[in-house]
Amino acid sequence: MVKDGVVGIIPFRTGSKGLINKNFRFINEMPFWERAAVQGVRTCDQVICSSDADNLVSATGESSIKFDRRPAEL
Repeated sequence: MVKDGVVGIIPFRTGSKGLINKNFRFINEMPFWERAAVQGVRTCDQVICSSDADNLVSATGESSIKFDRRPAEL
């Protein structure tokens, strides 16, 4: 476990080019973006999910996962 003040940033967007909405597809009953965030919590003190998605909701209950709504043009 790495931790020790490490912040992980997970950027994802709604307009995937290869596989439409891939970040919101479910893998084993969990959206792809959320699975990445949960894995980030294992090695980081805090995880920030940055996205242009309107409905950022975490069902994980992880208080170390924060959300940043960014403009679509970024």
